[in-house]
Amino acid sequence: MNVDKRYSTILFIGGLTGILHSLVIEAGIKPLALYVVGETQSRKTTLVRECTRMYNRSDIASSTETARVSSTKLVLEKMIDELSDATFILDDMYREKDAGTRKDYEGHIRNIIRNLADDSPRNTQRSSYRVNSQVIITGEYLLDNRTDIGRCFIIHIDNPISGKRLNEIQKNPLILPTFYRNFIKYICRYYYETEDFIKSSFREFRINNELCQVKYKRIQEERFLLICILKIFCNYAVYVGELDKNSASIMIQEVKEQIDNAVKFQEEIMRNLEIKEQKNINLSLLLLKCIGNNDIKTGEKNSGCFKKGKHIFIRCEILVISLYNCYGLEYSAIKISKYFANKGISYTYNNRNVVKIRE
Repeated sequence: MNVDKRYSTILFIGGLTGILHSLVIEAGIKPLALYVVGETQSRKTTLVRECTRMYNRSDIASSTETARVSSTKLVLEKMIDELSDATFILDDMYREKDAGTRKDYEGHIRNIIRNLADDSPRNTQRSSYRVNSQVIITGEYLLDNRTDIGRCFIIHIDNPISGKRLNEIQKNPLILPTFYRNFIKYICRYYYETEDFIKSSFREFRINNELCQVKYKRIQEERFLLICILKIFCNYAVYVGELDKNSASIMIQEVKEQIDNAVKFQEEIMRNLEIKEQKNINLSLLLLKCIGNNDIKTGEKNSGCFKKGKHIFIRCEILVISLYNCYGLEYSAIKISKYFANKGISYTYNNRNVVKIRE
């Protein structure tokens, strides 16, 4: 894409991820939504459309792959459920002045983000849907919840996209759809080889990831996925003679740097949100919720959570796991111990830090 490669290359790979969505899911990977954030009039929506559209459509409003965030929840769910192995664009998360309406729009985004990231259908009395494609969100601002941001991959457009370069792409509307057709034919021919490549690469990534003890695992998993899809594209480009192996290696390295820059930007946002959220979090209340919801189960005396007399003892390490699994909060056992020590209910039991509460 001859636009701004800092953004367009990752979006282009995102479009390929949509085409390969079923293969990605079969490999055990849960892709994240791409969240393109930038000021109004930055041409972010036009860029997303030109980097990902599968069909030659001159009118974005007529596209079955695009909807505004202001659409009703039922309309969005129906459109998403009917789309498979493609890219769905959820457009125009603007700064709505009415607080209630703004909350509704953000709710639409949260539902779709979580559905995609968790690969789970959403069932209600009125509808049932599943995200079966790549999702790209465009907006003027980000959600302020760390759990939701951790389920996205952010592309921050800090400068308006060149209208001149976008016009050059728009003059040749069949280039990308023609490429998609040929790429899909290639994937069909080498389906099982592609599937094996994704699966084996993911197994190796997970082993290395566990050894490195990465903090923001979902973001790093999305980084892996984007690079994996990039390698598949480069294999295709070499196959059809558009790139030689050396040029493909150079391209992979350049795009890796672009992806890593996006990761650094997002991790900084995550750290800032973490600091903000932890100042206002009541761990005592969350502990009671974990026990009440049976997220923390009592067992034998040597287990992580056990009863003794009229009290329940919970190892701080167990609470660390529950807080992350249930609320996406990342605390160390030492920090939890200090928090409850200040409240007079943290003790040392059998050389382990535990929290002691009445049953």
